Amino acid sequence: MVNIKILFPHPALLITNKKKKSIVISDLHIGFEDIILNNKANIKSSITKMLDQILILIDKYKPDELIILGDIKYSYKTISSSEYYLIPQFLSKISDKINVKIVKGNHDGNIENILPSNISFESTGFTIDKTYLCHGHTKFPNNLEYVNKIVMGHLHPRYKQKNNLLNGKQVWLIFKTNSKLINSDKININEIIILPSFNTELSNITKPQLYGKIISPIVKNLFSSITNVVILTLSGEIIGGLESIDYVL
Repeated sequence: MVNIKILFPHPALLITNKKKKSIVISDLHIGFEDIILNNKANIKSSITKMLDQILILIDKYKPDELIILGDIKYSYKTISSSEYYLIPQFLSKISDKINVKIVKGNHDGNIENILPSNISFESTGFTIDKTYLCHGHTKFPNNLEYVNKIVMGHLHPRYKQKNNLLNGKQVWLIFKTNSKLINSDKININEIIILPSFNTELSNITKPQLYGKIISPIVKNLFSSITNVVILTLSGEIIGGLESIDYVL
C-alpha cells in the first residue's frame, strides 16, 4: 500500500510504503540560465535555491531516497559547459546525504555520461507497488497491467487565465479517470498526479505550453476519459476542477 502526500508549499511529493520513504521532484532544468543570460537578462542562478530546498526537505522528512522525474538539464541532445560542471556537483552534494534515483526526461540527452557513479538511473520509468513514476513524455508501457496510478512531471502545469491574480502561477494537477489506456485493454489507470516544475525560477520566466496542446502521450490518451480534476496551488488551495482544465492544459 502506497501513501502519497503533497509537501505543500514545495513542488514535491512524499511517497511511502512498507519498504521505504521517497521524496519525488521533477523538472530542474539546470543550465537554463545560459539561454537567458545569452539574451542579456540578469537573473540569479536557481541551482542554489533548489539545493537549499532539497536539503530542507531531506532534513524535515528523513526520506530514504530522492527521486527526480526527469529534465535534470535544460539542453536537449547536447550538454552545455555549465551543465557539465553544475549537474555532477549538484547531484554529488545530495547523494552524499541520501540515495538519489533519476528518470531520464526529454531534455536529458546523454546525461548518463555526467552522472556521479552512486546515482541510480532509469531510462523510462519504474514502479513503487501499483504506482508508475515517469517523466511523462513517452507512452505508457504495455507490460504494467497491475498499475493503477501515475506520477509524472513534464507538463510544468501553470494556471493560465488573463486578468486573474493566479495567472502564470504554478499548480498541481490531479486527474481522476475510470477508463483504460488506449494502447492496452488490460491496464486501468484511475489517477494521474502531475508535479509542478521544482525549478520555480524557470516557471517565472518561460512561457506556458500552448493552449490546447497536450504534449504528454499518457495524458493525451486518457484525456477523453477524465472524470474529475483537482487543481491546487503550491500552498494547497483548490482553485479549480474539471471546468477549469482549459486554464491549465
